Amino acid sequence: MDLLEATNIEVKFSKIILVLKGLSLKVPNETIVGLLGSNGAGKTTTMKSISGLIEYEDGEVTKGDILFEGKSLLHPHTKGPRRVRLGIVPVFEGRRIFDELTVEENLVVGSYTRSNKKEIAHNISRAFEYFPALAPRSKQIAGYLSGGEQQMLALGRALAANPKLILLDEPSLGLSPILSKQVFSIIKRINEEQRITILLVEQNANLAFSVSDYVYVMENGRIVTEGTVDELRADRNIQEFYVGETESGKRRSFKEIKHYKRQKRWFSA
Repeated sequence: MDLLEATNIEVKFSKIILVLKGLSLKVPNETIVGLLGSNGAGKTTTMKSISGLIEYEDGEVTKGDILFEGKSLLHPHTKGPRRVRLGIVPVFEGRRIFDELTVEENLVVGSYTRSNKKEIAHNISRAFEYFPALAPRSKQIAGYLSGGEQQMLALGRALAANPKLILLDEPSLGLSPILSKQVFSIIKRINEEQRITILLVEQNANLAFSVSDYVYVMENGRIVTEGTVDELRADRNIQEFYVGETESGKRRSFKEIKHYKRQKRWFSA
């Protein structure tokens, strides 16, 4: 069953700037779906359209539909805050924690949609279970945490909201390779153990491939190809354009790749 489905959506800013151009994707329940693409491809706009935050940036879904659990999100009663209550929780790039609050207070804020005190306590405890480095810092001001700890706090705060779907935008941004692998390992554990569905935006294709069940690739506001991790790993165009390797194993810049061409099926959206 698909937990989330976007069908032929178009998004405009200021009613004239077309950013998403007939984008379609599906996120099956209890899976991790990766969304790859270079800067400016429209990945973050896609996430904000799903979360409902696009309207706060003078953006609007002008065509198509977004379904969550089979119901449209494009109604006035399902604006951004309501979507969090439905179980759609975004974690956007840059972490965006509350710097002046403590670690524990950030987690409490994350659970604001819940009223049951036992449930809130359980969700906060669960966050510390997956991110044990945060537990001894529970009373520390969050702004003094390291970059990696702030990313863990952002993810922990999402867990505290008891989500059905987490929208993860560039979780590796600004992290060292070692710490990125650690964070992605935890993301995979959360998916497998808590059965939480995740839509993952990531520029690092290898990291996305390491945890995803299925992957979409965006370019200029469209999905240009999609497939399982094994299918995309075997695709020479993906290897060269997004992973940056040729058949000889040498890395090349995007500008040097001359043979990269879109296939007709890539424009099925």
